[in-house]
Amino acid sequence: MILELKNISHSFDKAILKKVNLKLFPSEIIGLFGKSGAGKSTLLKIAA
Repeated sequence: MILELKNISHSFDKAILKKVNLKLFPSEIIGLFGKSGAGKSTLLKIAA
């Protein structure tokens, strides 16, 4: 495993991420999809 996030929560005016869990393994290819403001960029910034 190269990255593991457990129970990640983040909010601005409202909850953007709530109890998110993510595991990434070597050679996996992933995509993040969602509406504008859903927290995709925020999740990547937290992971970085």
